[in-house]
Amino acid sequence: MKHLNRFLAVFVVIAVSLAAGWLTQGQFAPRSQPPQIRHLAPDATALLAAEHPILLSLSTCPACRQARLWLIEHKVTFEERAIDESGYALAEALGIKAVPALIVRDRYLVGFHAETMREMLELGK
Repeated sequence: MKHLNRFLAVFVVIAVSLAAGWLTQGQFAPRSQPPQIRHLAPDATALLAAEHPILLSLSTCPACRQARLWLIEHKVTFEERAIDESGYALAEALGIKAVPALIVRDRYLVGFHAETMREMLELGK
């Protein structure tokens, strides 16, 4: 009887936990926002002096790898700056707090979003 009560108590705790998780599914998950093309500050663009798009990345970042491969696959001439190898100063000076960040002229996009990257590259022509 003692084991049965313990089993029922554990069963009830598990059932309530599962039910609570199911009922609140998606309630506390972060909402994904559509990718936004943002503008760099005018003084920040002077830091770049690049004639091609720049990809700010980390050498260990899977999304950075996806962005790099997408750019190569679409034959985009670009310059990659791995901030963990070359220093974080550029990203900090530009006010960019996440990678990958694709910079085209005075605009940038954070994250890997193929359609928005395509749109951004067409705007930069």
